[in-house]
Amino acid sequence: MPQLEYFLVCRSISTDLHTNEITLVNVIEDIFFVMGENILLPRAVAICSWIVSEEESNRDFQAVLQIALPGFSPPSNFEMNLEKGRNRHRAIFSIMNIPVTVPGQLVFSAFLNGTLAATRIVTVRPF
Repeated sequence: MPQLEYFLVCRSISTDLHTNEITLVNVIEDIFFVMGENILLPRAVAICSWIVSEEESNRDFQAVLQIALPGFSPPSNFEMNLEKGRNRHRAIFSIMNIPVTVPGQLVFSAFLNGTLAATRIVTVRPF
């Protein structure tokens, strides 16, 4: 099974066209909001980097980002196919307008072929 190199959630990313290096902008750890006001998190970008062994590089894999919002159920799933023939994959999910209505935990989970690989918790706090 491919190994998860890293999994982070940030506000945005940029990719250098010449080097393919990425810059992560504003890693999200906490969100603050005024109680009684519903807000939208304008954008969250979840990025996973997967390392695939030579033996597995001829297989494709399914990555899933799952987001569980405080006060909402069920969680939302976003799927991506990681195509065969590569030894490293970046799964980048850009999610727009995430509703934030109550304090709690905004949970981002990364799955590969149905197996949980990592979780990042963003704490939603009232001012």
